[in-house]
Amino acid sequence: MKTRALLPNVLGTTHDIPSREDCLKCHASASRDVVLGFSAIQLGEANLPLTLDDLAAASEMSQPVSLSSAAVPGTTVQRNALGYLHANCAHCHGGSAPQVGLNMELVTGLSAVCDTNTYLTALMADDTSGSCVTPGAPAGWVGAAKRVEPGFHLMSAVYLRMAARGNADQMPPVGTEDPDALGLSAIQAWIMGGI
Repeated sequence: MKTRALLPNVLGTTHDIPSREDCLKCHASASRDVVLGFSAIQLGEANLPLTLDDLAAASEMSQPVSLSSAAVPGTTVQRNALGYLHANCAHCHGGSAPQVGLNMELVTGLSAVCDTNTYLTALMADDTSGSCVTPGAPAGWVGAAKRVEPGFHLMSAVYLRMAARGNADQMPPVGTEDPDALGLSAIQAWIMGGI
């Protein structure tokens, strides 16, 4: 799906300002709110200028969440990947009806990576071993690649679609011309050994 830019290549960059129609594809459709990017997880770092605890103390939250319950579980590699997928993909692949059944939304109160939606929908389908990762689980297939194939980023649909541009495989489908190199690096590190 090609973005119809209102203003292409702004200030000599590859960044386009999309048309209102393209903006509304994300900012009004699958998301629960027009604003993308504000969640307890994204505000759950103690080193931010304004923390969840600050907002709760000022009675600025309808449902206060503590910093400790907003912590993303796992190693640094796991937290980086899960946080990236939450911030960049969960707008469509999250909530009560995630696109294609792949849920990348992080919720508060989790203590193990195995409990995250990403692991449950991309890695652990039909797992009865308790191992947290079940390579080759049937529900993990998307087209010719599994959603996430541990140890093989070039066989993982999540990575391949993030890297694709200019065709129907591109994720996100609108709003970008170039793959996010830092995001790809975080997801590659996770798939190749951080899972």
